Amino acid sequence: MLKVNPHPDYPPEEGRYVRGNDHSPVAVAIILNRDAEKIPPDIELLVRI
Repeated sequence: MLKVNPHPDYPPEEGRYVRGNDHSPVAVAIILNRDAEKIPPDIELLVRI
């Protein structure tokens, strides 16, 4: 499998990102519909695991 570096402008927009292994063939997207300060701690912990 050819592994390439992500585009220099990645991520393409401002926001909150938890980056993992950029060379992983697996991607996970979690969309939160709350303001950052209103995210429950248990949900944030689950996302970061």
